[in-house]
Amino acid sequence: MRAFISLNIAEEKQKEISIIQSKLKQSLGYADSGKIRWEACEKFHLTIFFLGEITNEKSEEIIYHLNEIPTSVNFNAINFLGNEISAFPDRKHPKVIIINLLNADNNLIQFYDLVCTVINKSGFNPDKKFHPHITLGRIRRNEHVNFLVSDQVKFDLNFQANEFYLMESTITQRGSVYSVIKSFPFK
Repeated sequence: MRAFISLNIAEEKQKEISIIQSKLKQSLGYADSGKIRWEACEKFHLTIFFLGEITNEKSEEIIYHLNEIPTSVNFNAINFLGNEISAFPDRKHPKVIIINLLNADNNLIQFYDLVCTVINKSGFNPDKKFHPHITLGRIRRNEHVNFLVSDQVKFDLNFQANEFYLMESTITQRGSVYSVIKSFPFK
């Protein structure tokens, strides 16, 4: 199974993000052009760690280690702010369109460090720098998008995560489908 660890977003906040995405589509002018593969509302989340292909046995091992986290943190939730649309690898050469996320109380960094520590026991190490974000869309290969107009989309997104998830991503002909393997409340 293809798996990842995430902070999922409540449905009402997913709808709010969908409105931001719609405004961005209008601003960019690429809503239906096929240049961008837009993420579906129900897939908005914050990936903490992408595990890749794992076996059922490895999944059970990871769950065992992830169970250590709720007793190790001193908070009940992680609070997020988002007010900027950006892109990977950068705004001049966008390939992935994102909402940058901020966490003023640093609970996210504490949580991320704990995740890295416990999944290291199962043989996993981070392969890139952690950058908290929500993916809005992916620009198709060999397509170019004028991303500068994204600055016209103004918003203030606030949300809270009070649990984290081990998720499965199943690839279908229509794209990936996410399902919860196990949830872990912070306290």
